[in-house]
Amino acid sequence: MPNSGKIVYWDACCFLSYINETAERLPILDALLGASVSESGGIKLYTSEISRVEVAFSLSEQRQQVLDTETENRIEKLWADPDALAMVEYHDGIGPTTRDLIRHAITRVWSLKLTCPHVPD
Repeated sequence: MPNSGKIVYWDACCFLSYINETAERLPILDALLGASVSESGGIKLYTSEISRVEVAFSLSEQRQQVLDTETENRIEKLWADPDALAMVEYHDGIGPTTRDLIRHAITRVWSLKLTCPHVPD
């Protein structure tokens, strides 16, 4: 049964950093993913259904232009546990609400972003 702790939203860039084993992000991502899998972890991860499309390949697959079965299995495993990760569908109520959150964040000197830095080729 899913826990009722904190809600954490992962954008596609979080999954890509996890799959690509980005050194500066991996320890935090591992901890969050582990806490979401554990019933006592205290968090629930959420992502958009769109992430499932955006997380299509690893950086090494892109650079080598060769697909790897192991990478594909790692990607598929991310979506496999509904108790660890909840998928949220996009609809017209989410877009404007998200935009409002981003706009109001600047009044608190917060930075909410929907995009990730471009990974150089």
